[in-house]
Amino acid sequence: PTMTASITAPSVTLNLAAGVDQTGGSIVASGTLTLQGAGDFILTSASNNAGTLASSGNIAGSVSFTDTNTLTLTGFTLTTGDNSLTISTGGVLSMSGTFSMTGDFTKSGAGATTVTAATSITTGAAAGDDISFGSAMTINNGVTLTLDAGLGNITLGSVAGAAANQGTLTMTAAGYTLGTLGTTTLNTINLTTSGTPTLTNTFAAGTAINITSTGGQLPTMTASITAPSVTLNLAAGVDQTGGSIVASGTLTLQGGGTFTLTSATNNAGTLTTSGTVAGAISYTDLNALTLNAITTSGAGNGLTVTHGGTLTIA
Repeated sequence: PTMTASITAPSVTLNLAAGVDQTGGSIVASGTLTLQGAGDFILTSASNNAGTLASSGNIAGSVSFTDTNTLTLTGFTLTTGDNSLTISTGGVLSMSGTFSMTGDFTKSGAGATTVTAATSITTGAAAGDDISFGSAMTINNGVTLTLDAGLGNITLGSVAGAAANQGTLTMTAAGYTLGTLGTTTLNTINLTTSGTPTLTNTFAAGTAINITSTGGQLPTMTASITAPSVTLNLAAGVDQTGGSIVASGTLTLQGGGTFTLTSATNNAGTLTTSGTVAGAISYTDLNALTLNAITTSGAGNGLTVTHGGTLTIA
């Protein structure tokens, strides 16, 4: 059906077998707007205003919803066909729960996003099934946000913890673009890609940063990475052409290829490998450095270390 009606009630439920196309009017639900059924739900009137948007069971279609103010999302399931969830808000979007879809997840509009409890977003397995947040994001204390775009890409604006060293961000995708990290750092950042990681941003965390790539192409690093523990698990190694790695605890290298980390401003407490690195390692450190249990393999693949302070071999 086509909707031009204005609907106002604390609770509104649209149980529609063929979805709906909103071409006018508005839905004002101070409590919850619940969607149920099949077909595409296109509810993009700029004057819509719901407290919470929810789905009742799996919706066999895509959902596009625009809200003029704040909005709460507590999970959505769109797992039939190639179906996407698109949300635009004028105020803060509060998220929690499990979001599963076979297409894209897109958050747009001026409103920022706050992740209030454990949240996971999983898109389709095909290339082009992406996750995108166009505005700032805050992850609450002790909360883990898990984003899995499979063969798609993840794009985030600025990301910060609600308090210092709080919140965990875990992303898995063929590629990702991470905007600036807020001054209130996250606790842990985990980035995994099957492609070539884009290591051009500033990454900072209060406990650990773990970057994994199973792709076969050598990434170039210009990022500044700061955390007590930093792990680079890269199948093709890495070529550092700028930025720095500051790991007050341990910098761990793992994978294959050549690890060329020769920025003069690198500053790690300890350099180590996890297992055997199937390539040469070249590392430069600004200050004192401890080497602990480093193993490389392959003809001519050795270890070259340049250090500004005392070198300790443990």
